[in-house]
Amino acid sequence: MQKKEDAAKNRKKVEAYIPIVKFIAAICGPRCEVALHYLDDINHSIIAIENGYITGRKVGDGLVDLALGSVLDKRNKDKAFIANIYGNSPDNKRLRMSGYFIRDEDEEMIGLLNVTVDISDYIWMKNILERELMMTEGNGTALPLGASDSKQHALSAAEMVDLVCNQAMEQLGFTDPRKMRKADKMKVIAMLNDRNLFAMKGIIKLTAKKLEISEPSVYRYVREHRTGCAEGKETE
Repeated sequence: MQKKEDAAKNRKKVEAYIPIVKFIAAICGPRCEVALHYLDDINHSIIAIENGYITGRKVGDGLVDLALGSVLDKRNKDKAFIANIYGNSPDNKRLRMSGYFIRDEDEEMIGLLNVTVDISDYIWMKNILERELMMTEGNGTALPLGASDSKQHALSAAEMVDLVCNQAMEQLGFTDPRKMRKADKMKVIAMLNDRNLFAMKGIIKLTAKKLEISEPSVYRYVREHRTGCAEGKETE
């Protein structure tokens, strides 16, 4: 009887962290998964989760390998939390995981507040910046455009579309373009247009692929954006 009462008390203590799960996810954005675990059954420990698409988990699932190792590691027995452990998801996302240990009155671990951040795009952007810096001469003068072949130049265009689109989508709170409405995609188009990227050859096709819409739709969205801007200037 006492064991059941203790279990109920412990679960209630862990459940008190559910609002914090939502709070952290709200302030950290769509690249941050927040999961609350009640460790009575580590194979089915999740009792609340936000942005579960990062690792593909849901309520009722268990700990990922990174978190499981931290919970079972005796070196963490007396720690209040662990932070910034790096690893990969099953679909090869690069992840940074941190966890706050929830303990009972006897300091036994009963829960885990697990925060997992998808840093794949940040690493990708870092690599692009490092590559661009390597293409700059020691005196700070950029290498002439002819120094790179056409294949490399096309790749740079694709990377630029990815970079701008990812930034715009993150600002709008999206990671999947299929969930975006026309108005949302128009905002991404506007950001690309404002950077004059549509002046580059092949950008329409790259943008259509990135936003999962047809090339005629991209042309139409660009035209609508430019027409709206022109009308706005006329009425000022």
